[in-house]
Amino acid sequence: MSALLFLVGCGSDKVEVKGENGASATVETQGGGAKITATDEKGKTSSLETSADGKSVKVQSENGTSKLETNTAVTEAELGMPFYPGAKQDETGTLKMDTPEGMHLQVLLTSSDAPEKVAEFYKAKVTNPSVNKMSNDGTSLSTVSGKAADGKEVAITATKEKDSPDTKIIVIVTSKTKK
Repeated sequence: MSALLFLVGCGSDKVEVKGENGASATVETQGGGAKITATDEKGKTSSLETSADGKSVKVQSENGTSKLETNTAVTEAELGMPFYPGAKQDETGTLKMDTPEGMHLQVLLTSSDAPEKVAEFYKAKVTNPSVNKMSNDGTSLSTVSGKAADGKEVAITATKEKDSPDTKIIVIVTSKTKK
C-alpha cells in the first residue's frame, strides 16, 4: 500500500498492482476522472470508471456494462414522457441508470401548480393509471402510476410542502431489457 501511495504522490497517472496468484489491479487517472481495472486469477476483467465532473460512473464486467449518471439535463425524448407544462427541471434530482437488466430514469421538476393538477395532466399520459391523493398538515401529495405508450413503467409523485410556493414533481420511467 505504501508503494501505491508513493507512486500516486509522485504524479504517476497509472499504477498497477499484481498479486501472487496472477490477479492484478490498475488505477489510472484520466483528465480528472479515474479508471480502476481488476483482473482475477482466471483472466476475467472488470472495470469502474468515473467522470472528471463526478456526475457519472461506468462499470464493465462479463455481465455487461452499467452506467449511472446524476445531476445532468434530461430531455422529454429520453424520458419518453412530456414534462409538466411550465415546469422547470432541477438537474440535482436527475438520475439515469442503464444496466444489462434495464433502464431507470428519474427527473425532478418544479411547478407552482397544485399536485392534483399535475396528477390530472399525467393521468392522461399513461395507460391504466392508478391515482392517489393525500393531504396532511398542509402538505399535499398526488401520485400517478401506469405504463407509457411504449410499455415502460411510469411513476409520478407531486408534492407541495405546507410553506413552499412550489410543487416538486418526480417522474420515474423504468424498463426491463428483454432477454
